[in-house]
Amino acid sequence: MIKFTRNILANGLRVLIHRDDTTPMAAVNLLYDVGSRDEQPEKTGFAHLFEHLMFCGSVNVPFYDRDPGLFIVRGRVTGGITMENAHDRLLAELDDFASAQPEKQELEKVQNKLEATRQYTHTDIMHKASDLAYYELLGDAGELNSEIKKYRSTDRVEIEKTAKSLFDPLNSSTLFYYSKKQSPKH
Repeated sequence: MIKFTRNILANGLRVLIHRDDTTPMAAVNLLYDVGSRDEQPEKTGFAHLFEHLMFCGSVNVPFYDRDPGLFIVRGRVTGGITMENAHDRLLAELDDFASAQPEKQELEKVQNKLEATRQYTHTDIMHKASDLAYYELLGDAGELNSEIKKYRSTDRVEIEKTAKSLFDPLNSSTLFYYSKKQSPKH
């Protein structure tokens, strides 16, 4: 549980304060609540433009322009495997995953790992500050404290249902990137 206080200043700035006596460090995290939901109907597209202007990607962050609901599966084809065979095998794996519930033990293992990772990252004050700010922008920093409970309450039936919806071939687009040495066999 991360305890914090929320203050709203006269100018509307939301300030979250979390005191951690286990570290001599201080952390500040500033996030701007700017996005398409904040735009005026007659002036749309500015949030996306600002995103491009502010975060045009770099060597350290090359993929900055992704839809948050996008699920990406990617890989490299090794010698002796054609692009088409790799694609067919990937689709078969996704179909297998979506066609059955995960084993109970496997789900528990993933839930345990997620909980341990979350608890470990919150030993670092920068992660706490970042997560509090992020959840506040989502609507309520207090939701951060129920994140593990939500993952724990996810069951095998819900995962199977969601996987069937997500991994429907009609929902996907496939891009093949060939090197100069390769040529598509179409």
